[in-house]
Amino acid sequence: VNDYPVSLAEFENYAWRLDMNDGNNIIQGAYWTFTTGYGGLLMHYRFDGTPGNPLLSPITDDSGNDIEFTKRLDGGSLTYGESNPDTIASTASADFDPCAALFRLDPCGPSELTRDLLRLNGDYTIEMWVMPRNLSNIEQEQKVYLITKRDAWGLAIHNDGCDDGDCEYDFRGLWKSGGEADGVEENEWYHVAIVSAQYNPDDTISNIYLNGLDAGDAGGLPPADNNNPIWIGANQIADGNLEGHFDGLIDEIRIHDIALRPCAFLVGPGLAYPVCPVPLDDEQEVDPCGVVLSWTPGESADSREVYFSTDFAKVDALDVSARIYGAGTDTNVPLADLENNTRYYWRVVEDGDGGPWEGEIWSFITVYVVTDPNLRVWYEFDESWGETAHDHSGRGFHADLDDADGDEWDPDGGKWGSGCLVFDDDISVEPEEHEIFATLTSEITVTVWLKSELDGGGPVFSTGEESSGYKLQALVPDGNDDVVWRAGNDSCDSMVWSDATPDAWEGGWHHLAFVKDEGAGTMSIYFDGELAPPWPTLTTRTNPSR
Repeated sequence: VNDYPVSLAEFENYAWRLDMNDGNNIIQGAYWTFTTGYGGLLMHYRFDGTPGNPLLSPITDDSGNDIEFTKRLDGGSLTYGESNPDTIASTASADFDPCAALFRLDPCGPSELTRDLLRLNGDYTIEMWVMPRNLSNIEQEQKVYLITKRDAWGLAIHNDGCDDGDCEYDFRGLWKSGGEADGVEENEWYHVAIVSAQYNPDDTISNIYLNGLDAGDAGGLPPADNNNPIWIGANQIADGNLEGHFDGLIDEIRIHDIALRPCAFLVGPGLAYPVCPVPLDDEQEVDPCGVVLSWTPGESADSREVYFSTDFAKVDALDVSARIYGAGTDTNVPLADLENNTRYYWRVVEDGDGGPWEGEIWSFITVYVVTDPNLRVWYEFDESWGETAHDHSGRGFHADLDDADGDEWDPDGGKWGSGCLVFDDDISVEPEEHEIFATLTSEITVTVWLKSELDGGGPVFSTGEESSGYKLQALVPDGNDDVVWRAGNDSCDSMVWSDATPDAWEGGWHHLAFVKDEGAGTMSIYFDGELAPPWPTLTTRTNPSR
């Protein structure tokens, strides 16, 4: 079976793996995780309103989850502030008067549906826009708090010498000092994000981002099942009092129960450096065939260079021998077939107004992943260039295009809107491992989508020799306009579909499946999912050459 029902608890992290037995070995599957949260955006406060007017209380967020914050005033005011120019369609922000105003989430309401919603455990993202004021008023080694949950986590601005420009954003997981992002100045808008990604129970990465760029480790995970209030603009200590009131503007607070990539942050325009690589940075199981490097460019970039190598030092030093693309405008760079089980490093250097901008060094590891132990080869023919048809079975049986001139690929002409390979009577696709089909003597299925012009017909696939003891071939059609399916050298190892009408198929896409089941004694052809006549019965094989 490939469906297995389980009973799960809410707001928990789960991990699972699928191991497969191919009859000889146990093939260990990839490690997958998920969280039984709301699957995305938990909370979103836009703080849109009319600048100068009092901020509403209670205020309901824009995520649709009915999370309410209420206003607490100990003097002063909490009003709508100026709009944030770095976010689209922002009409205002929240203006926090120092030592006077904050919001508090009621952890027991307003409904059972949202009571436990903001328990962050495993994968999550917290992001917000901030404009601080009067940072010099923060006492040395003290913090002002932007958003916190008591005994769990907090995002703050830390005075490590603000007079010297050393104020920094600080995230505290488990109330242990975490990552820092330097260079915080007064009256400047900053986007700050905390991203936690739990890849397995023993491997959790938590990072702080400043204006979309990775600023380092952000500490550990918060405790599970913490249902304390969340405060915006201050921190609640154990005795219920408040500390570290924030003076400034806050806008666009979002909390997700998934780990967002930087390109998904609400950073708006103005990002200078290339971000958001594909493949993902440090991705562990990248199919080595048909890799295309892509990224989100900086706002001012008008040209770029790409450096790529298995040698970290060459990419780090921008060695010309590692440059694979230069002075171009593309943000998608296709690669030739890569080596298996290899770590590759790459970075993008973009030029433009204020550049050059040297991006971070990203890396990934190539691994052939066998997801179906019974799938021997799978040629999607979705390539758009080159002389190699890549095998997507995970076994790496790539095929060469013989006598190809580069015009055979049609990237948009396939059955499903993707690519296909155009055969014009003078090319062939030849797997590098010619013996990969030789052991398939008893049971085999070959499927293909075919759009034929019927210019003489011929073999759709063919391997083996008459004298080798094995022949695998399908003719669509042969010289008699019959469809012939053969898998072996015995007289009963073939069938002829003499009632086929290939002329009626011309110019359209059709699916053909060729099946041999020696145990059942049958050879079969399926046309568009329907079994085609005749249905011959095979005799038991006695040929010792098999």
